[in-house]
Amino acid sequence: KNFRMALSDVCPQERLHVRTEQYLQRRRAELASSRCAHCWHCTSHCMCAALAQLKRLHLEPPPPPPETPPPRLLILQHYLEYGNAAGSAKLLWQCFPDRTDLFVFGHAPDEARLRAVLLRLHHDQQQQQQ
Repeated sequence: KNFRMALSDVCPQERLHVRTEQYLQRRRAELASSRCAHCWHCTSHCMCAALAQLKRLHLEPPPPPPETPPPRLLILQHYLEYGNAAGSAKLLWQCFPDRTDLFVFGHAPDEARLRAVLLRLHHDQQQQQQ
């Protein structure tokens, strides 16, 4: 796909999605060339090992009762924050990767995934109340 089109050629309702896709393609290429894929810091300043140690020491919550699944963390991140090493959303994502879903606002596939997750959670909640 070539997303290098002029935004004036795109209907107003789709401009955010096109702009987001263009940004994410550039950002992913930049991240792949010089940054850690997990913490988004320069590889010389990668903090993944420190986060893993911190998680082991301080952040592991006690296991929930067997009938209660651990809570899910749903993070909706603005597309301009994607790849930003200073952003805090990715810290939750890194510390709790098995319980965290990261969604990028403006990225149509992520928005659809988020809607599906929220609908499933709503449905599950309705089933529990019955």
